[in-house]
Amino acid sequence: MKWNGTEMLGSGAPTIGWIGLIQPDGSWTTGDCNPTSTVDVAHRVLTQTYAWGTIRYAYTTTSTQLFADVTVTNTSSTPMGEFIMTLAEVQFPQTPTEYDGSDPMLGWNMGNPTIIPTTFGSSGKLDITNEDVANPLMVGWPWSLNSSQTLFPLLVETGGNSMLPTSYPFIDRQVPAGGALEFKIGFRFGPATATDDQLCDGIYKLLGTTFPSTLNWPDRRPIARLFLASQNGTYATNPRCWFGDYAVDTTTPAGIAAFQARVLAYAQSSVAIIKAEGGQGAITWDIEGEQFPQNTTYIGDPTLIDTLDPEMSGIVDAYFKTFTDAGLKVGMCIRPQQLIVSGSGSTLSAYQEEVADPGALMIQKMTYAYNRWGATIFYVDSNGGPDNPMDPKFFQAVAAALPNCLIIPEQKNMEYYAITAPYGQLNMGVTGTPANVRLAYPDAFSVYTICDGDVTDNLQALINSVASGDILFFDGWYNSTSNAQVEQIYQAAAGNN
Repeated sequence: MKWNGTEMLGSGAPTIGWIGLIQPDGSWTTGDCNPTSTVDVAHRVLTQTYAWGTIRYAYTTTSTQLFADVTVTNTSSTPMGEFIMTLAEVQFPQTPTEYDGSDPMLGWNMGNPTIIPTTFGSSGKLDITNEDVANPLMVGWPWSLNSSQTLFPLLVETGGNSMLPTSYPFIDRQVPAGGALEFKIGFRFGPATATDDQLCDGIYKLLGTTFPSTLNWPDRRPIARLFLASQNGTYATNPRCWFGDYAVDTTTPAGIAAFQARVLAYAQSSVAIIKAEGGQGAITWDIEGEQFPQNTTYIGDPTLIDTLDPEMSGIVDAYFKTFTDAGLKVGMCIRPQQLIVSGSGSTLSAYQEEVADPGALMIQKMTYAYNRWGATIFYVDSNGGPDNPMDPKFFQAVAAALPNCLIIPEQKNMEYYAITAPYGQLNMGVTGTPANVRLAYPDAFSVYTICDGDVTDNLQALINSVASGDILFFDGWYNSTSNAQVEQIYQAAAGNN
């Protein structure tokens, strides 16, 4: 395997490091890892035969690409739960720029197409790709094999691997007795200056056709953020921390009446700000208050408002009606977890519990808000981690059940853009929908906030982003400095179109 005349293939044929066979009692046993091999040179096919089955490697090439079509066939009488394979060892002319010396460079093909870039100085660039965008598979460079950090094993595996970070997902792709598993790995070479988009454009487009976009939200005006509570301490007469104000009293009839009047006044003043900003509507993050600490703070369950927040229950319908009567959309924060409450009074506590079907739970919560208040914009909090967001299939179910709603998930992968408008923050480096996402989904868009970010140095990128269809959040309860910047960006973007 040569690039620019330099041999890059390390020693040895593809090897199996582990085979896990599932026995009838549920235990796992180690399968044979010592094959006999046959090679069909004319057709570029290597076949390895094991006690449990075979692995067939068929190689094809173009002038700049090598593809390995691999078929793992289980001829045994027990299912194969997982395997760990080194497809090849690659000797780079120098340490890949992307390797930091410790962190694995891996993809698992769950929501994001697997594209692993390695740039080796000015000599060239190699992108490893999984050509099947539909099925999960762990692929990439887990570590270096030499002190100069130039020799790497190309890992391909299913199941789990105790030598990899625990945050990585378990790849559940069993091979049944008598069944087979197929995958195709690409070695895509190019000059060192080549982008992933240039080397792998077809992979992005394949994702878009495999998981086509169903999102339909033509209104791209900005959206207001609203917060009714602030947890800055313990409030004796204000347990849900409304307005972050010690003076609020929700323990007496007079105090509740004053609180409810304040909520309606807040809504009315917010309507005026949103209208002046040209906003399409508002998301209220905390209609249930903020009684519980971080990780539970945003309850995200409108179905609990009548039992959990009696003082808000009496005014919440009028609160949302203030916005909808003004022609504005309304929405709220929801979570794919179920709030579990225990105790009472001073011993009251709660936590968010993961559920088996978060899609069904989100549908239940959103449908309630849609039917009661006409809510159509939902921010989804805590849908997994940055490296491993929740399976997009749950959001596909939500989008199918509520096609008239805009869903803004906190975490995302590329497939999310087919059905949602993912969230971002300028102060975390987000200046718009990534260009490679739009290779898969040309009409994709994001919703993000610019407050606390460097607007000045990113102004043109933000203008281009909004001109391309992205949506900005702004503060709907007061005229913050960032609101004027949002107006400036939208006005400039309108001039670009």
